[in-house]
Amino acid sequence: MITPTNQRINAREMGQAVAHDPQFNLPKNPLLSKALVQIPIENGIVFDGCEQPQILKGNATVEFLPKLIELLNGRHSLEEIKDLMVGYSDKNIYDALSLLYTRGLLQEGNAEIQSSFTQYLERNIDQTRVNHSVKDALSRLNNYELILNGSDEKKRLMKKALINYSVTVSELEEDTTSSKQKVGIGICEDIENMSLLKEFDLEMNKLGIPWILVTIDDSNLYVGPYFSKEDTLCFDCYLNQIIISPTDKQNHNRYFHNAAISIAVAEIVNFLTRISASQIYKGVKKTNLKNISTHLYPIARLPYCEQCDFHPDKNAINNEVVEYESLVGFPSHRLLNPKDHQSHYKPSNIQLSKFSKEYPSFPKIKLPSQEDLPLLGSDVKSSFIYDLSKIMLYTCGFKKESIENQYGKAKRWAPTGGNLGSQNIYFVNNNLQELERGTYYYEATNHSLAKLSGGNEPDKFESMLSDASPHCLGYLILTGEFEKVSQKYRDFAYRIINLDAGVALTQLTVVANALNKNVHVHEFMDEGIENWLNIISPGEIITTVVSIEERTNLE
Repeated sequence: MITPTNQRINAREMGQAVAHDPQFNLPKNPLLSKALVQIPIENGIVFDGCEQPQILKGNATVEFLPKLIELLNGRHSLEEIKDLMVGYSDKNIYDALSLLYTRGLLQEGNAEIQSSFTQYLERNIDQTRVNHSVKDALSRLNNYELILNGSDEKKRLMKKALINYSVTVSELEEDTTSSKQKVGIGICEDIENMSLLKEFDLEMNKLGIPWILVTIDDSNLYVGPYFSKEDTLCFDCYLNQIIISPTDKQNHNRYFHNAAISIAVAEIVNFLTRISASQIYKGVKKTNLKNISTHLYPIARLPYCEQCDFHPDKNAINNEVVEYESLVGFPSHRLLNPKDHQSHYKPSNIQLSKFSKEYPSFPKIKLPSQEDLPLLGSDVKSSFIYDLSKIMLYTCGFKKESIENQYGKAKRWAPTGGNLGSQNIYFVNNNLQELERGTYYYEATNHSLAKLSGGNEPDKFESMLSDASPHCLGYLILTGEFEKVSQKYRDFAYRIINLDAGVALTQLTVVANALNKNVHVHEFMDEGIENWLNIISPGEIITTVVSIEERTNLE
């Protein structure tokens, strides 16, 4: 078995994923790039030169993997490789190829390294999985014709740099009958007068040609946004939102400007070839030319923009909801990267799905095992501690087989975004006789309660609710782990934890009803309960508070 370090993922799991997940497309004639560096280590091999170094370890890396690598030259089909690997099972070969592919080490075809640019493409071909081979990326790039607009000097420098990538370049005034896909490049050297590009923008819109803004200001380079009538914000949206500080126009450094053009061209080539996950369709990528640091500034479409969302009786407005949706939403299918939807199989994300918050230093109360818990809808009356265990298990808990098999897939009773289990559950015991009064946390990984505090604190807790239920058995507090989910989904995590909260609340309510319990949702004071639980927002966010009580015969 071949496994990356720490046995976080293995070839068998990847073989199953590639075989059954239609998002994956295993190369028909797999090629392991010669541009990658192979470094033998004890009982393993390190591959360097790709997006991230890959470490494969296991007995199979000693003899099996080197033999397989010799055949990964792009000239053999999968079936031919199986025939040539005498003495090894077809499944082991398929699993090994699947692991190499999902780790970004394989591509399609027989590519010959001819230049530093093609080597760069080979090493990074897997970053987006838009291209299956270097040939695909080069074909995509050669299908573009770039229309330059700017000063003669900047156009000359950019044209010179683009020729190195074999890109066709023209100017707006040129009459061309080329069938290539056209993209405009607007070069701005006066950040305080970007409106000078308005005429170029209007001409691009008239011709239906998208364009990319490149702004050079002192020692800073700004690439983006990418303006497309169908897919992104417009130039007016951009001009109406940016804040420009006055600059020292005397501080003109020719070397900085030359470097800026080279970096801008590299970013444009990355975007056009889709070889890397360029984000300039979302906003502006700023590069500080003094220290080569970069930062992306997202910029959203303006609702009711006169140019791209015109409504005769409305003016363009800034809207925080639209800004957030623009930041976390998926781009159009023309700009989508397949690999963005395949992050479930990253070893770190697989480990993340099995992680659950714990309080290791606090007293634990072991809950009844899953087999002993009451059946939903059963007429047999059970003690409330059994019902409470069932409610918490089905809301935020793992299935038994997931707990027993720490290396398998995490399996939960309730669906969650990315299978990360964003929701945590706390219980404030108010009138349940089987537990001491106090606050508890449900530890999903060991199906137990951690006692966080005791005494008469539930009375203080009720003061933080607008409509307390003093006669209820207790309160369940659901929280969403933004810090955990954001490791996989970044800012999109905020939406996920709130969607998960809705699912968890529905699951909790259905299970409670099946156990003859009533659930009531309460309004609450966020800051007060955060301090009460000693949690820090936005790392962990309170999503809902409910009380739970026995259902009477009259209900």
